[in-house]
Amino acid sequence: MIGAPRSTGTGRRPSRRVPGWLLVPMLVPMLMPVLVPLQARAAAVEAGPLPMATPGTPALPSTSPAAPSPPSSPPAASALPSEVDLGAVLRLAREASPRLQVEREAIAAAEARRISAGALPNPRIAVGRTRPAGGAATMFDGRYQTDTSIEFPLLVGGQRRARIEAAERFIDAARAQVRVSENQLAEEAAVAFMAILAVQARMDAIADAIVRIGRIRDIVAARESSGLASRYDLARVDVERAALQARLAEQEGDRADATGALAVLLGVPGWAPKATGALSPLAEAGLPAAAAPPGTLHPSVVAAAREEAAAIAVIEVARRDRIPVPSLGIGRMWTRDPYGGANFLGLSVELPIFDTRRGPLEEARSEARAAGLRRVLAEAQVDAGVERYRAVVQRRTEALQRFETDAAGRLPMLQTMAEDAYRFGRATILEWLDATRVHHEQRLVRVDLVSGLAEARVRLRGAQGLFAPEGRQP
Repeated sequence: MIGAPRSTGTGRRPSRRVPGWLLVPMLVPMLMPVLVPLQARAAAVEAGPLPMATPGTPALPSTSPAAPSPPSSPPAASALPSEVDLGAVLRLAREASPRLQVEREAIAAAEARRISAGALPNPRIAVGRTRPAGGAATMFDGRYQTDTSIEFPLLVGGQRRARIEAAERFIDAARAQVRVSENQLAEEAAVAFMAILAVQARMDAIADAIVRIGRIRDIVAARESSGLASRYDLARVDVERAALQARLAEQEGDRADATGALAVLLGVPGWAPKATGALSPLAEAGLPAAAAPPGTLHPSVVAAAREEAAAIAVIEVARRDRIPVPSLGIGRMWTRDPYGGANFLGLSVELPIFDTRRGPLEEARSEARAAGLRRVLAEAQVDAGVERYRAVVQRRTEALQRFETDAAGRLPMLQTMAEDAYRFGRATILEWLDATRVHHEQRLVRVDLVSGLAEARVRLRGAQGLFAPEGRQP
């Protein structure tokens, strides 16, 4: 501390003299515009733009001491449609998912940290009184001495500007992370929707097989009544129908599991929607924009790049924080009986001899290097994921085409041949049931092939980052 006290007179205190401690609050308004020229800009930063309150995107709470508003509850199952298509599921995932609401709160937290980064350091005021404790009056001549001072930290090293820049970079990183979550959640919701469609397609295939078996039973019952078929044939058909009905009941459980998985993913308990649409168009044409536009970056890569930029900004913050912060102090001291006063003006600054704050700087550099490695890893993972699902889509497309060419076209002919052979007595009921079972099993195989191809196309779209809407700010 370097100071310069200045005496203002000694002697007995006049009866109408203004108390010296009142001079400190009188001097503060005059010195603030000089000591803090950036005060207006700090106020603008503190009252800067806040996130817009959009559906699913809560705005920052007020800075008033009032209690924060309670979080919005997830939508009730009764308020959601009982039948949904893929577009409706994706909209619900982006707009009504509590999971994304949690992610968007990270943006609000980053905005709050920007307010703290733009705030100026508070002044420090000190008031004390000194009384003689014995010996000669070498310190002052009076019954006691009162000291009042105030210190103003001066951020002359650019610390505040660096902190604001770092806070802005962290806001960008938080927004990019929300886009990553949007892409992941939309991908998982689309896969869950495909699972519901696949279960419904299997149920339709089994129900069609039950109808076919019922038709066979009618024919066998008519032949049995006329003496052309045995009771064994009729019992064998009944057993086959019972097995199919058991499989249909099993698929009902699978459907409950698939709809429950979608409800868990979206955070809507008790919601069991029916999926509308067909798997075939999704498998044949894929989803809209099945190929990434040129120059499109995956949200994970963008988020990793913004986190790296934020980490580099922290290096500058750590470098600026190594610069000592001087403090300008003003004060006044006075004695009583007799009265004597002096004003004080001084400057204090830390001497970075033992702690040069090198540790935080090296830590920030290490974190920046790690962020750069995470960005490189994200780019490699995205490229590998896209190559993986492109290969899966190609192989499953070839498998579906081979099935359509080699097996699907022959199933109706096989069914007709088995029925004609039984009617003319050249085959038993077992052969007819076997042909019906083959027709049913091959239809289920086609459902698995189509649903697998549709899921692979969804995964490819997610690997390309196309579920995150372009130009939409979280």
